[in-house]
Amino acid sequence: MKYAIYRLFFPKGVHFGQTTLESSEMTFQADRLFSALCNEAVSQGSDALDRLVSLAEDEKILLSDAFPYADGVYFLPKPLLPIEHAWQEEDISKRKLYKKLSYLPLSACSDYLEGKLQVETLVQIKFGVSSMKVSVKLEPGEEAEPYRIGTFSFREGCGLYIIVGYEEKEALSFVEELLESLALSGIGGRRSTGMGRFELRRGTLPKEGIERMDGEYPYYTNLSVALPEPEELPGALEGARYLLEKRSGFVASEQYAPEPRRKRDVYAFQAGSCFSRRFKGQLRDVSNRGKHPVYRYLKPIFMGMGK
Repeated sequence: MKYAIYRLFFPKGVHFGQTTLESSEMTFQADRLFSALCNEAVSQGSDALDRLVSLAEDEKILLSDAFPYADGVYFLPKPLLPIEHAWQEEDISKRKLYKKLSYLPLSACSDYLEGKLQVETLVQIKFGVSSMKVSVKLEPGEEAEPYRIGTFSFREGCGLYIIVGYEEKEALSFVEELLESLALSGIGGRRSTGMGRFELRRGTLPKEGIERMDGEYPYYTNLSVALPEPEELPGALEGARYLLEKRSGFVASEQYAPEPRRKRDVYAFQAGSCFSRRFKGQLRDVSNRGKHPVYRYLKPIFMGMGK
C-alpha cells in the first residue's frame, strides 16, 4: 500500500466537541472524517457514496485520525508502550514529563522508546490556543439567550494532517476530490459561522514513516480509532496495550429520519494503542431505526514501533 499526507490549515479555528458545546478538542478522529466524506459524496450522487463505502470496505483506502503538525514537523500520538530505563527510578520529574506528553515527532519514535527523548522541549510546544466564544440564540417571540462555544485556533505554522493509504491513484484522486469539497463545507461543529473550513495542502510522508508502515516490528501502533472484527479480537488483544473510547453522536442526514437520532454507541481503540499483530478492523453500520445505513469507520492504519 502507498501513503499520502494532506495538511489541513484552519484560518478561522475549529470546534471538535464530543461532550458539551463549551468544550472543543484540537483534533478529530478517522470515523468523523469518513462520515464527513460520506456527506460530501451524497451531494455528488448515490454512485459516489457507494464507491466510497466500497473502497473503505475493501481496504482500497485507509484513513488516519487527524494529528497536529508544527513548522513542517509531523507529530504522532504517544505510543502506549513501556519505557524501561534506570533514570525512571531516579528522576521523578522526567518520568512525569513523559506521562504528560501527548504527541511526539515522527522522527523521535525510537528516542522515545529508548528513553532518550528531549521531552522537556516537547511538552512546551503549543499548537494553538483554546478559547470561549459567546453567541446569542434568537427565537421569534422569545428573549435572546446567550450561550458559549468552545473553540481551538491554531497558531501560525500549525494545523492538522491526515494520512491516506491507497492501492491505486484513481482511488486517491477520488478521495482528494471529496477532501477538496469538504474543505469548503468544513468539518466539526458550528460550520455556519465558518469554523472548520480549511485549506487543503498535499504533503509528503517522511521516509522513516514509510519504512515503519511497511516493515515488520515487535509492535504496531494504530493511527486511527479502530475496532477489530469479532473473529480478530482474541488475536488482537494478545500482548496489546490500549485505551478505549466511546464513539457516539447524531446522524447528520435529513433523509435518515424526521427528527435527530443518535447513532448506536461503539467502544473502540484509541489511536496510540499498540498491538503485537495487525488486524483489519471494520466498517460498522450504527444506524438506529433510520431510512438508510450509517457507517462508523473503524479500520486502522498501523505504524511499526520498536527495533
